[in-house]
This record gives sequence, C-alpha cells and structure tokens, in this order.
Amino acid sequence: MEGNFTCPLGPSAVPVIAALPIPQNINVVVRPGVSTTREAMAACCAPSRLQIVDGCYLWVEIPARYFNHSAGRDTVTQQMTACIRAENRGKKNITNQGIVDEVNIEQC
Repeated sequence: MEGNFTCPLGPSAVPVIAALPIPQNINVVVRPGVSTTREAMAACCAPSRLQIVDGCYLWVEIPARYFNHSAGRDTVTQQMTACIRAENRGKKNITNQGIVDEVNIEQC
C-alpha cells in the first residue's frame, strides 16, 4: 500500500459510501488514503484486511467487537477514533487532527 494517493474530493474528503465500489452489506469505515493513519486503521480493524478503492480511499470492514451491546453509529465512531488515536500516539510526524471528521462509518 505504498505510494501517493490522489483523491478527487481532496485529501480529507470521502464520497458517499454507497457510491464506492465496495460491499454494501457490511459495516465499513472509509477514510481518505492518508498514509499517516493506514497502519492505525489496519491495527484497529484486525483481522479485517485494509483495502484501497479508486486508488484513493482506504476502507475496511469494522470488526464485530465494536458493536458490543448494540452500539450505534456514534459509539462505533468514538471507539474507532479512540483506537486510531491510541495507535498513532507517540509516532513521529503523526497528528490526530481531523480524525473524527474523516471517519465515515456505514452500518447495515
């Protein structure tokens, strides 16, 4: 997954998830293809495999553990954001600015 990402909506925007060619019957998180969160997303969503769509957007199926106790979209977003921040903590040249705004979750 090395390389530069060029996103048509800019470096921090994500299109409507339903418009992307990814499975529509699973719970997913989609982010712009920023290398600073790639490793964190992979760690937070293991064992699900991080994938790239349209050469720009990172997406991954959200593991069932995030949906304990019938967690809703807001709770899952908070948990995912907290995990990404924790994974990035202390890493050189990584900031957490904008993580909440850039995490798009679709629940089915």
